[in-house]
Amino acid sequence: MSLQLYAMNLLLRYQIKRRFKKAPDVMTLRPVMEAQEPISAKLPAEIVQQQIELGGVTVEKLTAKAVASEGAVFYIHGGGWVAGSPRTHRPLTWRLATKLGMPVYAVDYRLAPEHPFPAGLDDCLAAYRALIEKVPPSSIVIGGDSAGGNLTLALALRLKAENIPLPAALFCLSPATDLAATGSTIHTNAKADALFVEEMMHTLEPRYAPGADLRNPFLSPLYGDVAGLPPTLFQVGDTEMLLDDSVRMAQKMQAAGVAAKLDVWPKVPHVWHLMADILPEARRAIDDLVAFIRVHVHSAGHPSLEAAGTPSIAARQTPMIKVHHLNNSRSQRILWLLEELGVPYEIVPYQRDAVTNLAPPELKDIHPLGKSPVISDGDLVVAESGAIIEYLVRKYGQGRLMPAESSPDFVRYLQWMHFAEGSAMLPLLLALYVGRLGDAGAPLHPRIFGEIANHLSYMNGAIEKGGYLLGHEFSAADIQNSFVLEAAKLRGFLKDYPNLLDLLARLQARPAYRRALERGGPYAFAS
Repeated sequence: MSLQLYAMNLLLRYQIKRRFKKAPDVMTLRPVMEAQEPISAKLPAEIVQQQIELGGVTVEKLTAKAVASEGAVFYIHGGGWVAGSPRTHRPLTWRLATKLGMPVYAVDYRLAPEHPFPAGLDDCLAAYRALIEKVPPSSIVIGGDSAGGNLTLALALRLKAENIPLPAALFCLSPATDLAATGSTIHTNAKADALFVEEMMHTLEPRYAPGADLRNPFLSPLYGDVAGLPPTLFQVGDTEMLLDDSVRMAQKMQAAGVAAKLDVWPKVPHVWHLMADILPEARRAIDDLVAFIRVHVHSAGHPSLEAAGTPSIAARQTPMIKVHHLNNSRSQRILWLLEELGVPYEIVPYQRDAVTNLAPPELKDIHPLGKSPVISDGDLVVAESGAIIEYLVRKYGQGRLMPAESSPDFVRYLQWMHFAEGSAMLPLLLALYVGRLGDAGAPLHPRIFGEIANHLSYMNGAIEKGGYLLGHEFSAADIQNSFVLEAAKLRGFLKDYPNLLDLLARLQARPAYRRALERGGPYAFAS
């Protein structure tokens, strides 16, 4: 924790939380945010501000003077649905405009209680529908903070329900996803939260949606059908009362096959991004957000990204990666990884020998071992699954699919990355080869099967229901270990391990996994 963050938390407790204790009503946010607006509304000279209308809704458009991109960030501000405006959130929106080289459209939606639910959501829908007439949905990211994060997810669910094209990605900063307030951190983090008090949460419903069903998915996206939603980034602080709103929402999306990434930051206050002038943690979080957006909004036709000093995805990936792909092999998970990352690639196919099941000799022209997977990235040739995954995630992941090296999860990540081939696959391969010996191999079976059970039990115990190898966050370690699970299931070893069966089913249901199957061809291990 930086010294600035330590001081900020103390200041928030003294100036804001103490005020909320005296008047625990969400309406208290209005004078608090209005008092901050003169400072928040300042813009640097290189930002052009325009007030426009989209679909009859007032929208603030911020653009960096040096660039003009066809892409767009559609931003929905927070403020408990009763406060805030595009002006209060400029410390974040102008930074996004500058760093991304694309305009940010911040919606000035109607606020409760004067305009209760669904007025604000209706405004967001109308503005988005007008925006996609100007900008392709594949070049748009929708995002918001707190109540705006709620509206981001609610809007995505409305778009899905009404068959309106979805954006390329979503991002949610400290979002409220459950107005029924069933998350445990509403209570367990009540003291630790530097800003809010528990009593405030009970005033949301009468102000925003009086008499409504709080489990309506457009009010509480946690209760919605999230299958098919775009990749989504969640950023939240570990001491926030709303922590569980992000954790449970990300878990639900991941279980439905959505590429949801959850970043939990230590000790930061609610929507700390707005304090980027002061907090280094806010600036780092915005950088991570920018990296996420760059991965998902492809810059083809957006020369401004390069003009802004940010190489386009196409420029970063030229020449295109070639995957030397052997059917029914470990290389399938490399295709899957590239689909998760959104990295363009070319498949060079190879077929196993119909009699020996071995790889063809042509693979030795690529690498002396003659095995798959092998990739070529320009003049660089990389073999071995683990090395390939590490290389691709580090070069093209932009912070996705692996924990930061400073994170306590990083060592666990490394362990699981090496576990797949260093421990788990060996007894499975021995079972395959020794099985071909018939009765002659029987004396080895107890040791081999015992080792298989040992490794699968270890994995099964490490995964909670609905979770992943690193807990609640999907990572490249899950991709690396997927072949272990597929091989074990194919040979009948997985039936006694319910957590692993559940994990494998969720991994194979991911949209990127399915796309990789379509591109890679028949794959016996996908059954």
